[in-house]
Amino acid sequence: CPRKAPSFPLKAYPRNKDTSNSHVPPAQWIPTA
Repeated sequence: CPRKAPSFPLKAYPRNKDTSNSHVPPAQWIPTA
C-alpha cells in the first residue's frame, strides 16, 4: 500500500503554516478547530 501520509508529525503542519512556510501545499494542512 502506498503511504498517503509522510512520517513527520501532522500536528506540526498548522504551526508551520503560521510561519508562512510555502514549501508545503495548503491542501495538506489539517483543519484546526
